[in-house]
Amino acid sequence: MAKFLSSVVLFAFLSASHVRGAEPPFSLVISVPRTTVRVGSEVRVKLVLMNISDHEIAVPDEELSDASQFGFGVEVRDSQGRLAHLAESGPASKFGPQSEGSHYMPIVRPGKSLEVEININKIYDMSKPGKYTILTHRTHTVESGLDVKSNTITITVER
Repeated sequence: MAKFLSSVVLFAFLSASHVRGAEPPFSLVISVPRTTVRVGSEVRVKLVLMNISDHEIAVPDEELSDASQFGFGVEVRDSQGRLAHLAESGPASKFGPQSEGSHYMPIVRPGKSLEVEININKIYDMSKPGKYTILTHRTHTVESGLDVKSNTITITVER
């Protein structure tokens, strides 16, 4: 019995470590048309989710409820590394309005990508001159706990 329990514990440990060390099924890459903008200009980031797995990935429609948000986490930090202030509309702006009616669930096939545009100004206040870093992230699944992060880009806001 003790040998059986040892085997079960070992199997559970190896399974758990495999999940933690697992590779994410997608990558995130962000880009901007210009890295320098004037105060008050829109800052739009193009985000590409690339399916690098051997299976389809579904993106639930509640994550696609607003074209500027798409359910991806976004972090904007100032030159001191502090999280930028939320836009005037406050914390609710971080998650766009929820969709109603039809349910749309895009499927990203292996080797294909999903492109979205995020209007950063709807989420964060970048009205002060300075340098800001932007990155996006998305959790793969609650079970795996994999938080996939994009590259980081730097935007300079000038007067």
